[in-house]
Amino acid sequence: MKRKDGQSLVETCIILVFLCLIFFGLLELSRLTAAKEILEYAASCGARARAVGFNPFMVHKVVRVASIPNAGPLLQPAVAPTPIAPVFQAQRPGDAWMMALRAQPRSHQLPVEVSRIPLFLGAETYGQLPAILDYARWEEIRHAVFDLRAPQVTVHTDQPLDIQMPLLRLFIGEQRIRLEGRADLENHYPLYLGYDTP
Repeated sequence: MKRKDGQSLVETCIILVFLCLIFFGLLELSRLTAAKEILEYAASCGARARAVGFNPFMVHKVVRVASIPNAGPLLQPAVAPTPIAPVFQAQRPGDAWMMALRAQPRSHQLPVEVSRIPLFLGAETYGQLPAILDYARWEEIRHAVFDLRAPQVTVHTDQPLDIQMPLLRLFIGEQRIRLEGRADLENHYPLYLGYDTP
């Protein structure tokens, strides 16, 4: 009887390891999918900005703002971290659940970002941008604009993998995965400005 109990314990441990690997792999895959969607959105914002006639500097700023969710922690301006809700002070599990349901999480960073984004978009030179708004991974997010018949914008980044599991490296050999978003729109500004495109 003890031998069977030990065997079932070992089998359960092996299965749990594989289930955790699958779970964390799916979690990382969903995070990478969300990051790719953000890059697609940033590319479409950049293509739209170029299609209405904005200059390359304005397209750069629009792509940067649209890619904020992929940009990592806020560096400039410095913001105090959001305090953790007092859920851990509860006496019983039911009390903790009720406190979590009543809590309305507020980020100290959100009002700062909302107030700084118009200033960032209104900046006149590249040198002003880091002093207004800067993120840890903004420099890793790059874009290219191709003006052929229609503006085409490509936004790419090497997204770091947040889950550092040795077994995950068997399936993914790198610590970063290259993600890319593309968008193209038809040029409309010559029609409204009254001249033909070359």
